[in-house]
Amino acid sequence: MNMLIDALNAFIGLGASVMMPIIFFILGVIVGVKPGKALKSGVLMGVGFEGIGITCGLLLDGLTPMANGIVDRLGLNLTIMDMGWPVAAQIGWGTAIVPFAVIGAIVINLVFLAFKWTNIVNVDIYNFNHFMISGAIIWAATGSLTIGLIGCLFIYTLSLIWGGIIAKTIVKDTGVENVTFVNIFAAGQAPIAILVNAIVEKIPGLRDINLNAESINKKFGVVGEPVIMGLIMGIILGFGAGFDLTTVLQLSIKVAAGMVLQPMMVGVLISGLEAIIEAMKETMARKMPDREIYLALDVGMMITDEVLAVGILLIPVALLFAVILPGNQVLPLVDLSSLFWFVVMLRPFCKGNMFRMFLSGCVILVISLYAAGDLAPVYTEAAIMAGVQLPEGSSLVSNLITGATTVVSWVVTKVCMLF
Repeated sequence: MNMLIDALNAFIGLGASVMMPIIFFILGVIVGVKPGKALKSGVLMGVGFEGIGITCGLLLDGLTPMANGIVDRLGLNLTIMDMGWPVAAQIGWGTAIVPFAVIGAIVINLVFLAFKWTNIVNVDIYNFNHFMISGAIIWAATGSLTIGLIGCLFIYTLSLIWGGIIAKTIVKDTGVENVTFVNIFAAGQAPIAILVNAIVEKIPGLRDINLNAESINKKFGVVGEPVIMGLIMGIILGFGAGFDLTTVLQLSIKVAAGMVLQPMMVGVLISGLEAIIEAMKETMARKMPDREIYLALDVGMMITDEVLAVGILLIPVALLFAVILPGNQVLPLVDLSSLFWFVVMLRPFCKGNMFRMFLSGCVILVISLYAAGDLAPVYTEAAIMAGVQLPEGSSLVSNLITGATTVVSWVVTKVCMLF
């Protein structure tokens, strides 16, 4: 058992940019792609994942100092520190619940496939941390690894079912056949977008507002181009943080670079995926003509200009909400520069309308701030269990960008805490 756990940890430790090419090379050969072509497809996907990571780094390098500068200028005095999604991932992958949860999730997927309860093959193993962090939190709250395991696998099962429900919408939006997403953090925000979209449709005036990359570009010309939008938003945030002109321009160029380059890297990832998808469709059509199998992938491939722009616009909104929301004690900090992950799955359900994506993002922010605050005591215990070094002087920590703060995960966690 220890050897299996060590092998699993070593494989996951490779990171998505190495782990996913291996998975897709094997999958490609299984579905009939020639080894050479399967290798090229897998490597292209790895390059795409690595490129997304690098361009995310560019955005974070530009946005993080600005966000921290704004927080410092506002002098916010809140008691729960947002430690960011990297710490959430460390908690998710850092407790003894991991091997049982990973094996359990794979078994659930296989059983559901065998009984035709799902048509999804989930290869997004790297993002298992988004449901496993709830298991760690439940374990910390109840003292029972078993209850934590049951809770997080129940969340995973719900996300698997939901991934099947939204699959056709994802395919229609992305233009990539047979893909979907089951990441509970990202996919779990889709119902909010659906609800907000339905409400807006009933409000005269609001329902007529349609902002997307194409309409903005058409109306504002070069100012509506992603590179210029990124530069302008970076300049505004930079001056808002109180930086000098040189620093503002240096950081803003990084934001502009991320806005332009990240969708390009998504294109590289998709180009590697297409050969695997095509072969899989042909193989499944022969062997299972009555079923249409979907691959659950990393939501990074959903990053678009609209997603990045809305994510940047949410930064000042998050700080405003932190100040004005009654009872909020969470200080948005590390996750401020990564808020585009909140809206990465909203585009298909808002039809690319940035206005509706922004409204949905605001609702998600409110929910996440309150959920993060409510879970902070047990989140802190889970962080200590996972060996996270808490910042000096911080008694309570939490974070916003994690599967644990979605409505579904929060409800399941609170129910499990009753036992």
